[in-house]
Amino acid sequence: TEALGLEVDLQTVTAPDVFGAPGATTEVVNVIAWIPGTDHTRFVLLMAHYDTVPDTPGANDNTSAVAALLETARALQTGPAVRNDVVFLFTDGEEPAPRYGSPAFAALPGLLDRLGVVVNLEANGGSGASTLAETSGPEAWLVGEWAGAAPHPVGSSVLTTISRLIGEVGTDFDVFDEAGVPGLHFAYLRGSPIYHTMADDVESLGLASLQHHGDNALAVARHFGDLDLTEPPGSGEAVFFPIRPLLVRYPVWLGMVVAVAALALFGAALGRSVRRGTVTPAGLLRAAVAAAVAGLAGAVAGTVVWMLLAAWRSSPGLFEAYAYLAVLLAIGAAVARRVERKVGGGGAERLGRLAAWVVLALVTAFLLPGFGYLFGWGALAALIALLWRPGDVAGGLARFVLVAAPVLLLITPVADYLFQFAGPRPGNPDSELHYMVLLPLLLALAAAGLVAGRWHEADA
Repeated sequence: TEALGLEVDLQTVTAPDVFGAPGATTEVVNVIAWIPGTDHTRFVLLMAHYDTVPDTPGANDNTSAVAALLETARALQTGPAVRNDVVFLFTDGEEPAPRYGSPAFAALPGLLDRLGVVVNLEANGGSGASTLAETSGPEAWLVGEWAGAAPHPVGSSVLTTISRLIGEVGTDFDVFDEAGVPGLHFAYLRGSPIYHTMADDVESLGLASLQHHGDNALAVARHFGDLDLTEPPGSGEAVFFPIRPLLVRYPVWLGMVVAVAALALFGAALGRSVRRGTVTPAGLLRAAVAAAVAGLAGAVAGTVVWMLLAAWRSSPGLFEAYAYLAVLLAIGAAVARRVERKVGGGGAERLGRLAAWVVLALVTAFLLPGFGYLFGWGALAALIALLWRPGDVAGGLARFVLVAAPVLLLITPVADYLFQFAGPRPGNPDSELHYMVLLPLLLALAAAGLVAGRWHEADA
């Protein structure tokens, strides 16, 4: 850091030697470097831990983040000086929880009051996009500013909502989140079996992921470094999701409007079907229950198979893991179809599936708005397709595309994110959450059920 021309300080604290003898202590050393600003308000903190799990190379977790921040420091000094001080914090003692380096830094007198925004970089695998996985503070403002500055923003309000529901996720970001400091936490996630193992070596490091980490860090440093951070605007949650290369974002109220519009169109579709005598209220209820039960049964079946596979094959390669996922989806779809036929929908299967989607759209839009886009847009598109009845095959195919495009574009990235958390982690069995594969399977089966509704048929 000194070779880069940065002002450097060391912070040393005594901590339990969790990897050594019981009762022993060790020194934890934080490396703090900074670039002075020209008209400072509050400082921008860029953070990564440099320690690794003992006896593992830690190329991804977390040497890649350290390298990205060092390059960010170099690049930041090649352009015009920014307004605010930019601080680079390389923490020690992040492995394992509880952490020691970041709490010691946050405990420095008056420090939290001088912090404007904090960014943490992490990795839970060897590849994938540097994804916004967690926020702290005014999310709508943070996401809007970052998305406008970063060259390739990737993130989902589903992930940030899950992080808020969980609370502590076990990184250096936690201490600043608990203190209410505005912040962004980025991680790349694909290939989790190498996490905390000897396989986390330089050969496993995804260069595109490293570059993306650097893109995010430099964009935040330059953009937030030039903002007046004295009083960040107060704003609540945001709804955002990737449709590469874009990051779509909008206020929470728009998600509510979409869900209510889907409900109104569902009422029109149901009224038309009842008048024509093709659906009865009892038949609709039976079809909706059948769709929900079938999707759950298929996801549970796939989850059981995955837990057996993960126990048998603890370190699958990337291609191998996705091959297993395809098998799980096939098993789940077969079970779901069989259960739906057995429970019976009375000829109202498609309307029953739509009823389930509309309920999910309403519940998420009002109670978990970060999730709302997953179901709101798909339900709205499917209901428009249902009420639009072109009389030729070309029109039927257009209707199929109208349903399939938003459903697959919105569901697929989230199902992929969640699948990463369900992967085996032989180097960190305490964080193995194989059962979480239930969530991506539920989403994928719900999407498949809606798309496979004979939308391509002109008389559907």
